[in-house]
Amino acid sequence: MFSWRITKYNPVYRDEFDKYTCNEWTSFSDIGKTFNEYKVTKMDYIIVEDAYIDTIVAFMSSNDIKSLKVVGIEKCKFTKMEDDFYSEKMINLYHNLKENDILNVEEIKILARMILREDLWCKLEHDNIMYIHFGYDYYMYICSWRLCKKAIKGAINMGLFVEEYESPYK
Repeated sequence: MFSWRITKYNPVYRDEFDKYTCNEWTSFSDIGKTFNEYKVTKMDYIIVEDAYIDTIVAFMSSNDIKSLKVVGIEKCKFTKMEDDFYSEKMINLYHNLKENDILNVEEIKILARMILREDLWCKLEHDNIMYIHFGYDYYMYICSWRLCKKAIKGAINMGLFVEEYESPYK
């Protein structure tokens, strides 16, 4: 199995203990806050969120996977920041999502947005072929039985960093 940590964080800014040393936004709640004299906009956030979602879809495609199972679901307090950030489909999925649900690609895209926005947490798995785990501060871990070179290249082209790394949530 191959495992990666996929993030928006450039690994050159990690110290000898793997701690990221730059002051960057790490959460949906950071929209509107200033980091290094730059105010994070909705568009800044959406561009990165979309890159994570597109990366998930690319890895699923590389593994010929059309669905993933929800494992270890933890729902947080669901509070909408603004209506244009939460569609009716997102709200419905949040309220109806259960442990062991099998979700298709479109539902996974919606769910991943809510996980990245810290509205809930879970792992996404497909037998022993692939899993996706999310960590704090916008960390994503993907494990696959295939190397997925095209998906990795796509993530990098979208500005994400892909490092060989085992998920701490395994």
